[in-house]
Amino acid sequence: MIHKIHNKLKPWYVVLLLLILWWMASKARVWNSYLLPPPEKVFATFLSMLRSGEIQKSTAVSLRRVLTGFSLSFVLAFIGGLIAAYAPGFAGYFRYLGNFFRNVPPLALISLLILWFGLGELPKLIIIVLASFFPMLMNIASGFVRCDKGLLEVGQSLGLSGIKQFFRIRLPSSRLDILTGIRIGLGYAWRALIGAEMFAAASGLGYTIVFAQQMSRSDKVFIGIFLIGIIGSVTDAVLQKAIDRLGRPSGKAPEVPEESACEAYRDSEPEGLRESEPEGLRDSEPEAHRDTAFFSSADAKRGTLRPRVWAVKSPKTDEAGCGSSHDSIVLENVSKRFAIPGQELEVLRDLNLTLPLDGITVVLGKSGCGKTTLLRMIAGLDRDYSGTIRFPGDKKCAVAFQESRLMPWLNVRGNIVFGLRKSEIREERVRRLLSLTGLTGFEKAKPYQLSGGMQQRTAIARALAVAPDYLLMDEPFAALDYFTRIAMQRSLLDIRRQTGCGVLFITHNIEEALMLGDQILVLGQKTVRKRYILTDPDKVAGGESRSLSELKEDILLHI
Repeated sequence: MIHKIHNKLKPWYVVLLLLILWWMASKARVWNSYLLPPPEKVFATFLSMLRSGEIQKSTAVSLRRVLTGFSLSFVLAFIGGLIAAYAPGFAGYFRYLGNFFRNVPPLALISLLILWFGLGELPKLIIIVLASFFPMLMNIASGFVRCDKGLLEVGQSLGLSGIKQFFRIRLPSSRLDILTGIRIGLGYAWRALIGAEMFAAASGLGYTIVFAQQMSRSDKVFIGIFLIGIIGSVTDAVLQKAIDRLGRPSGKAPEVPEESACEAYRDSEPEGLRESEPEGLRDSEPEAHRDTAFFSSADAKRGTLRPRVWAVKSPKTDEAGCGSSHDSIVLENVSKRFAIPGQELEVLRDLNLTLPLDGITVVLGKSGCGKTTLLRMIAGLDRDYSGTIRFPGDKKCAVAFQESRLMPWLNVRGNIVFGLRKSEIREERVRRLLSLTGLTGFEKAKPYQLSGGMQQRTAIARALAVAPDYLLMDEPFAALDYFTRIAMQRSLLDIRRQTGCGVLFITHNIEEALMLGDQILVLGQKTVRKRYILTDPDKVAGGESRSLSELKEDILLHI
């Protein structure tokens, strides 16, 4: 307690010391009282000016000028920031002109401004604008330009228009840069105004200081300086507090470790889901149907989801799809190239593919084979390709990225309903999504307070909130530890069973592919090398039944 009080009083120790030294110097007559009036005289003059209204009048005039000029400057800087973010080519025309005026002190122009516009308010407003414009412009433009592209892609995948993406993503993510620019710009505005009032004004704090100096009233000069410093310090402190509040994590909930995340899911899992696995997944499953290469018997005792037992139909390699085009995603002759320095890299070539909108389709392949590129093209996030991709017009898709890409300024509930209009938000559905993803009780937690698995479940809940017919998932569990990954795989299967939503799942993990997939597409050499249709053994009709070990070995041969 004493330590906290000491830290709060630290800045006042120096102020008190200076006041004591000032009082001692005036008593010892180190300087003439004309040059250095004693503190008590300055305080008495302050009370006199306060009673007469002189202080209120001068302060009001200067505040009005600062707020008027600063507001105009902020509007111009905000527009400039928008141009820098959305029209960088146009902004390039003003680069040299901007650098020129940024390095010219605004007070150097005061003589010309008085000659051109007289001694009215306009020269002072121009000085304030020139002084505060560039610091704000640089910070606002930096915030807009540096906005996380991943968050913008989230908005695009959820169907937000460009204007909504600006107000709901780019603007909130730039709030610290904007406030910092305001803080710096306001300080420059005060300094420039006082300088302008000393040369070209008949009222205001700057004029009060100059007039007091001409009347040999050093006590009034001190009062004018104190008022400027106090007003500037108060406004700066308010802005700094706002910056600290927005930049510092809020809330008292501790970060949930990964192990707790798994437990949280299991504890909050709806009763109806706990025994909803197919018969082949329960402990009564014959020993011969289990593949210990995936999970140990200890996992089974804990109730961890075990891989399903499948038979495999292996159609011809070029038959990369099934189902009618009316209820499927169809890719025709799709090719994709990336331009890199010195060459052009072809990732996909004349890909023809039909993806049914039911079940879980897993795309498996080595890193760099084009898995994520394929997903981004289907999601509409990458349109720079040749060929045709047709998505049923009455169907809706959503994306769960490899990173959770949560909005850091929103809590769990805010992130889940992020893609919805206010009129579309239904609390009952939100509660159901929280329960389905094991996040009940964490509605008000911020992303930094969640474990990696809980962040991913929040991202999945956000995607499901828009009621998609198809969910595109780009290695969403790749960065998770073993136990959290198991919980997330189980969570995905539960979600699939309850919502009926189709899934395209990208992974480079064969075990995960066999765990989740209804069909597996092996991507490599710029096309789909092989397709595996997985079904329950009792549904096999003419297909070749294989054990998981044999299937895994066959997949390894084709990756």
